[in-house]
Amino acid sequence: MNMTEILHTIESLIAILRSNKLMRYRGKDLNALERIVREYYQSDRSNPYYTRLYLKDVWKDMVRRTSFLYHCRQAQRILDFGCGSGCLAVSLSKKFPAKKIFANDIGDAAGSLISSRTAEHNLIFRKASVLSSGFPEDSMDMIISRFVIEHVVYPQKFLTEAHRILAPGGVLYLVYPHLLFKISFCTLIIELISWITLSEKPTYLNPQINDRTYQGGDRDAVWVSNPVKIVRMLKRTGFHMANNILTESLIIAKKPSVGRTGTGKNGQS
Repeated sequence: MNMTEILHTIESLIAILRSNKLMRYRGKDLNALERIVREYYQSDRSNPYYTRLYLKDVWKDMVRRTSFLYHCRQAQRILDFGCGSGCLAVSLSKKFPAKKIFANDIGDAAGSLISSRTAEHNLIFRKASVLSSGFPEDSMDMIISRFVIEHVVYPQKFLTEAHRILAPGGVLYLVYPHLLFKISFCTLIIELISWITLSEKPTYLNPQINDRTYQGGDRDAVWVSNPVKIVRMLKRTGFHMANNILTESLIIAKKPSVGRTGTGKNGQS
């Protein structure tokens, strides 16, 4: 890690410590929690959120991460899984015109933003959930998931779907936010206890779905995306770990070329 990356990491940690704390979800009905999130992304209320994503330089952020370009060059079929505004998918389609680039997102605004930015023949967008995407089994060589898993009420289902879509030997390139410093002290204690007891059960958050959600700060996160739990879920699903870089909020996992390990259950553990 060079000095620029070190300074960037320090600045990110300071911003996290200064941010408002995310509160734990007190309810018991996870389906109700999922409905709240779905209704937001599938309504006009989320338009400012997708517009904000549209203006971000996502490509610059991704190319600085370990082995990103290497894995992109190795793959022929790449899926931007939960693509948001589609900025990354658009960049991929332009940087690699000979490859097939796919993108999906549940938001009503996502597809229109992709359409407005590109007419590339090699980019295909599908409006669909990351829990049930409709892509064929073993159809992708690489799945990119950038800041998506923290918005998914059922992360094990999310990872199971990614495993199903990936071809044997395929790569899941997963970027997540560090939320441990954004939660209250009591929620942190609960999370650490579940960590120590080897639990994979998510510690759920109360998403702040309102007129300020689009401003960022992970207000719409629905669980503490603890990398320890993500790795446990990945292994349970059948992935092999290739790299886990905490300073980059990055996990790279591979679907075994032959056979499968883990239970790959669709529900929560």
